[in-house]
Amino acid sequence: MSLSDVRKYFVDRCKSQGLVEWKQPFQDMDMPNTVTNKSFQVTLGEFTGVKAINNRDQEMNCPATVSIYFKGFQNPTEGVDQAVENAEKLLKECLKAKNRLGTCVKNVILNSVLPEALSDSNDNIIRVKLGFTVFISILID
Repeated sequence: MSLSDVRKYFVDRCKSQGLVEWKQPFQDMDMPNTVTNKSFQVTLGEFTGVKAINNRDQEMNCPATVSIYFKGFQNPTEGVDQAVENAEKLLKECLKAKNRLGTCVKNVILNSVLPEALSDSNDNIIRVKLGFTVFISILID
């Protein structure tokens, strides 16, 4: 049981969907063309304490964002449709009870889905941001 289990949870879910990790968690503007299709990044927010249990466990919430990337190719509208379909498959994988109701990760709640162009100057790469709140518990001793 550790804080790093949150990131690992999403990495495992993404890889199960055939996505490849872009290992620059704080930047995506310098992503090379070779990894812009069917790639992902996981970004964690601030862990906040919820309550301590039995002086042994600390429960926390953590916001997590999974960004997935797809090339729009010749038709960005079809690219957005394809990206949203893939995002839906991924979020269903993340929300399956058998995946999200585990030992350290106690629950995963979907907050948002945002399809967008990677940048104003590049609408051929579609990024879909999936926002989650993850409820975890870590053993103190």
